[in-house]
Amino acid sequence: MRMYTYTEYRLVAAMALVLAGCGDDAGHVANDDGIETRGGTSQGSPPGEDDATSTGTSSAPGSTTISGDGTDDEVGIDHGLKFDLGGIPDAPVVCANLQCYQVTCPNDLTTTVTGRVYDPSGTLPLYNVQVYVPNAELEPFEDSLVCDQCDSQVSGSPVVTAVTDEEGYFVLENVPATQNVPLVMQVGKWRREVTIPNVQPCTETVLDDPEITRLPRSRSEGELPRIALTTGGCDALFCLLRRLGIADEEFGIAGSDARIHFYQGSGGSSSFNAGFGASPGATFPNASATLWNNGWENYDLVMMSCECSEQPTQKNGHRVKLRDYLNAGGRAFGTHYHYNWMQGDAPADLASIATFTTSLNSFTGLVDIVTTFPKGLALADWMLAVGGSVVHGQFHVSEGRAHVINLSQQLARAWVTRNGTPVYFSFNAPIGADEDEQCGRMVQTDIHVSSGSASGAFPSACGATQLSAQEMALIFMLFDLSACIQPDDNPVLPPPPG
Repeated sequence: MRMYTYTEYRLVAAMALVLAGCGDDAGHVANDDGIETRGGTSQGSPPGEDDATSTGTSSAPGSTTISGDGTDDEVGIDHGLKFDLGGIPDAPVVCANLQCYQVTCPNDLTTTVTGRVYDPSGTLPLYNVQVYVPNAELEPFEDSLVCDQCDSQVSGSPVVTAVTDEEGYFVLENVPATQNVPLVMQVGKWRREVTIPNVQPCTETVLDDPEITRLPRSRSEGELPRIALTTGGCDALFCLLRRLGIADEEFGIAGSDARIHFYQGSGGSSSFNAGFGASPGATFPNASATLWNNGWENYDLVMMSCECSEQPTQKNGHRVKLRDYLNAGGRAFGTHYHYNWMQGDAPADLASIATFTTSLNSFTGLVDIVTTFPKGLALADWMLAVGGSVVHGQFHVSEGRAHVINLSQQLARAWVTRNGTPVYFSFNAPIGADEDEQCGRMVQTDIHVSSGSASGAFPSACGATQLSAQEMALIFMLFDLSACIQPDDNPVLPPPPG
């Protein structure tokens, strides 16, 4: 194909204004099917692929793509730009990379991609996952704490964006119609990029294979957050990570290359099985002496399993460090007696979240989901969709506890209650700061994982069991904890396009 210099292109465009004035005001050109291109082809490989860059071929009749050879006086694909002459256009239409493959469809149609995003196991659909088509290379996540708020721009200058609903479904509209379209699924630092082989214009492309639209199991498939988990004698919380489908090589101890590091809490599991994971047979470091003392900032998320009692001496001197970790953008997940982080020598702001009783107040039965805010309603809808609830807004709990006496309505949010007493709550940090300054978060629950040995070697202690209702609720809260921070009163929105 003839390759034009930028000067030649400007002369052709000027002639078009004088002689014809063809095309619409946006410079789109319609083909025989009524499909209008936005400065490029409606089919073919994206800009940058060999078959597109070498020929600049357009499959839209009447459309010509001008491409350069990468020199400074040429405008072309190597520069990420395309111009649609459409025979004799009335003005230049500038687009970059995949933008050049977005088309205007007749009869109110659009080019859509739909699907459902799942957890790494590919079995449980997920809510509030960001889905988008990037228009540039993704930037790697920093291995450090960051202030992650939902109004921040995601990486890759996305062309189109969406977010999954309460059943895990997403709809992307005005998707570039071409081959090898990249698709990113992201929640917090969980991120996976896959390639859609072909997107046809003005039709729906359905992605119905969970193996394609699930989150990554390992770093060979994508990116995972850095997670620390402390074991405890009364909670097999680590089994939940096993059931999520995370690959064996991502489990290890501090110093290993794994993304998930285990630490031993009071009475909890102390080692991996021989031959398992990144640290086969290794003994877990003591949580109080290492992680809680000076290791918080090494992780995006810290999960703490119930230790059968408050264990205040193990936490003394470390509570300020938890608060500072949250203020810096860290995320923490505590079960049952880990409410003690908000007692003892806790700084005033952390202690102001709630007051607690040491009485067990044990129960087995139904709990109520608080549906008066958008994410609470989403939890109720999601639990019904995945089979965790029989009745909307309720689910069954075995061996639950109810320790909260009073929860600050100004600083924290109750998600699940038992007879009006919060058994699941969260708060954002810095505590009491303006919402647009908060980027850390903690979830505290009186609900345990219902199956597995809390003290046995991992993973043989877990066995193979189906998820219980309370485990499903824990998974929802775990991924919500991983997600970007936003006010709980606001509905979730897709990330802004680039």
